[in-house]
Amino acid sequence: MLDLQFICDHRDEVIENCAKRGVQADVDAVIRLRDQRNSLIVRGDDIRRQQKDLSARIPKADASQRPALIEQGKVLRDEVAAVDEQMRVVEEQLKAEQEKSVEVEVTSAFTLSKEQQDKLAKALSARLSREVRLHASEDASLIGGVIIRAG
Repeated sequence: MLDLQFICDHRDEVIENCAKRGVQADVDAVIRLRDQRNSLIVRGDDIRRQQKDLSARIPKADASQRPALIEQGKVLRDEVAAVDEQMRVVEEQLKAEQEKSVEVEVTSAFTLSKEQQDKLAKALSARLSREVRLHASEDASLIGGVIIRAG
């Protein structure tokens, strides 16, 4: 998986590389989700700063102002919770978008034909619900079967 900042900084190169490798990736969606996440981080930090400032003002306020300040603090608390929930959803989407493909290493006792590799990649893709980039190797010390490492 590529570094998120690298993807954003080298968008065109990443798209070109994906096309050359036959990998389907929605690079623009990744960048859009990253930007959305960054906006939520800034918004959450701003609200938390407001909460901190408000918390410092409550003890110094006179008794008639405290209930309004406390209510304002509750509103800010709810806003932070909403931003945190939005952040959780965006991060899940971002992770899912970034992990749409998986590297799979297959080691077998014998050389797999191109047809066998394609069939295995298709089956793994269906099982993992991701695009599979299969790398096959041979290990004569294996008596039979295959070793499959994904991720």
